[in-house]
Amino acid sequence: MGSNNKPETEETRKRIEENHEEEEEEEETEQDWGDWSEDDGGLESGFLCLFCDAGYSSCDTLFEHCRLSHCFDFHSVKTELRLDFYGSFKLINYIRSQVAENRCWICGLTCQSNQDLQNHLHEAYNLKETKLRWDKEKYLKPFMLDDKLLYSFGEDEVDEEDNDAELMRDVMNFENISVDDGSSKEKSATNNCTADEIGKVAAVSTLNGHPNMENSSEKMIVNGFDSREHIGAFDSKLEDKDSRVSLLKLSAKDIKKVNESYFGSYSSFGIHREMISDKVRTDSYRQAILENPSLMKGAVVMDIGCGTGILSLFAAQAGASRVIAVEASEKMAAVATQIAKDNDFWWDRPQSEGNINNAGKMEVVQGMVEELGESMQIQPHSVDVLVSEWMGYCLLYESMLSSVLFARDQWLKPGGAILPDTATMFVAGFGRGGTSLPFWENVYGFTMSCVGREVVQDAAGIPIVDVVDDHDLVTDSVVLQTFDLATMKHDEVDFTHSV
Repeated sequence: MGSNNKPETEETRKRIEENHEEEEEEEETEQDWGDWSEDDGGLESGFLCLFCDAGYSSCDTLFEHCRLSHCFDFHSVKTELRLDFYGSFKLINYIRSQVAENRCWICGLTCQSNQDLQNHLHEAYNLKETKLRWDKEKYLKPFMLDDKLLYSFGEDEVDEEDNDAELMRDVMNFENISVDDGSSKEKSATNNCTADEIGKVAAVSTLNGHPNMENSSEKMIVNGFDSREHIGAFDSKLEDKDSRVSLLKLSAKDIKKVNESYFGSYSSFGIHREMISDKVRTDSYRQAILENPSLMKGAVVMDIGCGTGILSLFAAQAGASRVIAVEASEKMAAVATQIAKDNDFWWDRPQSEGNINNAGKMEVVQGMVEELGESMQIQPHSVDVLVSEWMGYCLLYESMLSSVLFARDQWLKPGGAILPDTATMFVAGFGRGGTSLPFWENVYGFTMSCVGREVVQDAAGIPIVDVVDDHDLVTDSVVLQTFDLATMKHDEVDFTHSV
């Protein structure tokens, strides 16, 4: 029995070794094919993991890897925080910047090595607080060169909305954007575009490889910003025509949402009551308009962002021959029209023609001032006076000044007036009494200083708008920047100044 078993054992062992060698060969072959499919250098390769050196052929497989291996569920984070395209764009750049420093994107812990970071990564928590750290304009700039993930993570959303008729009309109406694949001058049907670009984006020069917009006769504008300067921030050397067209479609969708959200916020009457109730501000406009008869009498006046039409009513009352009130919010344009009618200042075009006794002077045009030429017939440089209440927090916050400058360049007569014609930013230092720190130090006899410290930390990263009493100021105020609206250039709103 023993002598018979030995050959069987050796034969069995030999068979096992042969099978093992075959399995290794199969694994090597599979590995070779895997390497070929992901590293071939084709158009579908090159999606680098956010946390490690792994590369993938699609966004879906990359994000699934991040979910399983690095506790990062991109789609869940995006859904919970309701991130749009640009919010997702910032998040990706923020994570890459943190990983480059071996820092946890969630809790901020800095590790000794990337491997230590891999071991440390954990499920996301307090996402809304975490967002404060990365929801900044600097993360609109690609952190990694040629990061395909930045213009590919939203392709599924684009596909879902390709049949949206309104979106496609926007894309099809784009003008004079050339998409060049490097071998042909032919234009795609979706290559020509004019759209509303996102406001509040840091000015960035268009990168090489992006669709050429330098010769566009139209501007891609959101709240007055020229997107030909800004869209470069969302393109890291686009390498193929399909990717470029996808980005343009995606931009059309998201920038449309941005403008709808911005102008929709002004459909609420509360914000208009707040502005009109600011007696110092409104009385200043009223006096400047009503107490300048030599300027206003018989003048053609354009009110940019008229809201309820209060400034237009002042202009009509001051003796203007015609007042063009421009308002992007559809609801507020209708409200301004009704107010003009109720006060006998509305200009009814059909009834006014041939009726010299018509007292109407005020015409409300719904739309952005950059698109005014599409909404009405108006000759270039035919307006005597521009009026606008364009100022936001820290003067420039709403990014509306560029719309005023656009109207100045397009419609204002040489030597025409702008009200206001100058604007100045001041800065002053304040003490802890101007903060909420004292409040948190004694809350019904309990110390909650930890909350105050967190508030201070957040304030270092994001702007806080608040009212500070003059007795809390601890320095003199100094001029930060002065603008002459009659002569300034559009790019002067982007400045650096030390005090």
